Amino acid sequence: MRTFCFLTAFTFLSMFSFAQNEKYPFPPKDSLLKALQTEKIDSNRVNILIFLSRAYHFENAEKAYSYGQEGLRLAQKINYTKGQISCGVSLSSLLIEMNQHGKAIELLLKTNEISETFGNPVLQARVFMALGLAYGKLDYSKGLEYMLKSRDLIHQYHIPENTIPINLMIGFMYKDLGELDSALAYLHKNYQSSLRYSIRSVAATALAMGQVYDKMGNIPLAKSYFQSVLSFNNNHRLPISGEIYLEMGKNYWKSNQRDSAIYFAEKALAETQKHKSYTLIHQTAQLLFQAYEKTDARLALKYHIMASAAKDSLYNLDKFKEIGKYTFLEIIRQEHLRETQSQQALERSQHVQYVGITIFILTIIMVSVVLYKRQVNPTILEWIGVVSLLLLFEFLNIILEPSITKLSNRSPIITLLCLVTLASIVSPIHHFAETRVKTWVKGIRIKHHLNPNLDDGVNASEE
Repeated sequence: MRTFCFLTAFTFLSMFSFAQNEKYPFPPKDSLLKALQTEKIDSNRVNILIFLSRAYHFENAEKAYSYGQEGLRLAQKINYTKGQISCGVSLSSLLIEMNQHGKAIELLLKTNEISETFGNPVLQARVFMALGLAYGKLDYSKGLEYMLKSRDLIHQYHIPENTIPINLMIGFMYKDLGELDSALAYLHKNYQSSLRYSIRSVAATALAMGQVYDKMGNIPLAKSYFQSVLSFNNNHRLPISGEIYLEMGKNYWKSNQRDSAIYFAEKALAETQKHKSYTLIHQTAQLLFQAYEKTDARLALKYHIMASAAKDSLYNLDKFKEIGKYTFLEIIRQEHLRETQSQQALERSQHVQYVGITIFILTIIMVSVVLYKRQVNPTILEWIGVVSLLLLFEFLNIILEPSITKLSNRSPIITLLCLVTLASIVSPIHHFAETRVKTWVKGIRIKHHLNPNLDDGVNASEE
């Protein structure tokens, strides 16, 4: 799994979707819960559920997922496109954290289809970035491709840096790729820009830079960045406290400062147990096991058991897997249901129109018969006959065209040949029928010419 800092940066990105306030990235949970009890079923309720999902992200992943799931269902129900996109991005971050990258990718691909039709470049850039994160663990090159797509959109539409920290995300990607120089280049860019707008982004960037320098083997420089993040945390209480303490503990352990390593590892363990961050619990307990392995067998055993339990929780998470599975299946089911209903509505509309056209043509034919019996003007009969024939044969073309397209498998050459064949059959029949109508009308004209008093006779006889 990616480092917790990577997911934290993604969460910071999600927070920027609705609020830019540095001190309060989203409203307090108590206020949100009260608002949820009174808010009616509309887009505001969806936004509250999104806020709650993000607020519980580090405290209770199960609640966070539940609120995100409810928000997505409601957004689908009321056709709130922006809410569907935001919920899809939030839920995908939780799926990534649960190591379910495949489900996250499938959910985001559906979200991306919606986003492409919505036409909001900021939301589209966020979806691309989320896809980059989801693909990153499975296929780094694909992940980087989506990251760069997001960057291109940000540059094209001049999206502010405090809305989407793209340089930070690409820096994380290059860090995981092992391309440390490229990672540092992007992280330095983000660090400089973050100083103007977000202390949280500064902290996340400094932490990543420390990790990069640690990988490079520059322990003192890595330590200086970790200490700067620690000072940020003391003043602003960041949601990545456990990660900060763990990195400090690792750094002191590599510097052979055992007591300091234990001190920070224990602080990290207390912080991560509070939020049930199994990845960090496993890493922290493993570090404490190494620290006590040769000096205190009892504590070493305790932390070894704790590390094993965290590892089991990390890779089993049966309840979360079921939540993810059924949420995704529900999303797919609802999508297919909407598509089926839309297709059925279209087919019903077409059938009604076909029936209407058929009734109209039959009505014209019946009217022409009635008018013939009433001995009306032959010119009117000729016009009605020609129009009815034209409608009839064009209607046949409309009915047969879908079958021809299906038969030809949408091949232009085969479709053209079928249409030419149909025209060669229908046109002579149409010409023959039209000629017969005109001949019939001409006979009526001759009959009227020879017996101009026919109408009067007919009327007199009727009287």
